Formats: sequence, C-alpha cells, structure tokens
Amino acid sequence: MKRNMFLIAIAMTACVMVSCASKDANKEVKAETENVAADQDQTKKDIVEMLTKAYDDANVLATPSEDGMEANIDLFGQYCSASFNELLRKVRVACGNLDNQEECFFTDENMLWLGKGGKVKIENIDVDMKDPVTASYDVVNEDGSKMTTEVSLVNENGAWKINDWLQRGMDGVSLVENMTEFVEKHTKK
Repeated sequence: MKRNMFLIAIAMTACVMVSCASKDANKEVKAETENVAADQDQTKKDIVEMLTKAYDDANVLATPSEDGMEANIDLFGQYCSASFNELLRKVRVACGNLDNQEECFFTDENMLWLGKGGKVKIENIDVDMKDPVTASYDVVNEDGSKMTTEVSLVNENGAWKINDWLQRGMDGVSLVENMTEFVEKHTKK
C-alpha cells in the first residue's frame, strides 16, 4: 500500500511538473511569436520610411532650387544595395562602349524614381515579408496618373535597401535581369 501511495505521489508530481513545463513552454512560444510580429511590424515601418524618404529625395532632385544650387543626393548610392550599385557601375562602363546613348536608360535616375518626371508621391505601400522581402506601391505623377511599382529589398548593415525593380511590364523580367543582359551584350571582351 505504501508503495502504491509512493508511486501515485511520484506520478502526480510528474504530472504537475509536466503541466508547469508545458505552460512555461507555451508562454515562451507566445512571447517569441509576439516578438516576431513586433519585429515584422518594425521592419515594415522601416521599409515604408526608407521608400518615402527615397521618393522625397527624388522630388528634391526634380525641383530646381531657387538659389541655382543643385541638391547633392545619390539616390542609387543611398537607397540601393551594394550589388545593385556594382551592377550599375558595370552598366555605365558598357554604356561608354555605345554610339547610341539612348540605350543607356538604366542610368537615368528619373526613369526609375520619378516615372514621367516631375514631382511624384507614393502611396498604398504594401510590404511582403516573404523571402525575398518585397514592397509594392503606387507612384502618383503630378497629372494624377499612377504606376504600380514593385521592388525587392535587402537588409545591409541594419538598413533596408532596394535590390531590384520588379516591374514586369518592360520585358517580363526584373530590372537587374535586364541590366545583366545589357552588360553581357555590350561589354568588350
């Protein structure tokens, strides 16, 4: 009888310990899930702020200053990834090999940031946290026309950067893919 009571006591203690451990584990999972959600919310906020600032800076470049001094903003350098900028450097070298510079639209900051030119605003920014992280948004021109833009993003040294423009309208491929093909075609060997 004593032995049965002893076994029952051990079993009850084990159940209580398992129950407590399970509750603690559930609390840890819930806390981790809340942290991930908070991190994703902060990431989305950071990306929206970066994109908004990038287009604000593009608008500064598109606006003639009253004092005749041009703004010194490197949109690609400040808001695009290192790999994008390295590819852009290669495109600029390849452009130097061309007789017709109209083929070098890749280097036109206004085309990528401002669409038709002039001031723009962006709205309806939607960030997708899947891998790769992307954001889509509407670029609204001064005349009210809109163009939906999608970009892929990477985090470099704690800052979100544009890694590619994914507008599928031109050739059905990304800007980086178009730029890569251009470099391959126009680089002297």
